[in-house]
Amino acid sequence: MFFASLLGSIRRNPLTFVLLLALICVAPYLLGVVALIFLAILLISLLSWFSLVWRVRDAQRTMEQDADARRQSTWYGFGRRQQREGDVTITETDTMQKRVSDDVGEYVDFKEVKEHKPEN
Repeated sequence: MFFASLLGSIRRNPLTFVLLLALICVAPYLLGVVALIFLAILLISLLSWFSLVWRVRDAQRTMEQDADARRQSTWYGFGRRQQREGDVTITETDTMQKRVSDDVGEYVDFKEVKEHKPEN
């Protein structure tokens, strides 16, 4: 089975097979360097894939925990509102605190003046 698949790949990619054979014969150390680079790329891609899968599952767990917390808070709080529906509540805001400091801008009072044109 292994040899059949090897022969099939040689038939599909004869140029690649010739280049690999030339590397083995002419510069075997170069073939080792190419193999190491290939293995390094393979390891980096596998590590990035596992990292991606781990991050996605971590995000999924976090979202499930948030959804469970929301479900529990609404389930236990259902029907136990502090206020009845239709009640009006008024909340006061702190009006003593200024929103804009005193050194920003000026207020200018103006008066509209109509000009009278003298008649000739």
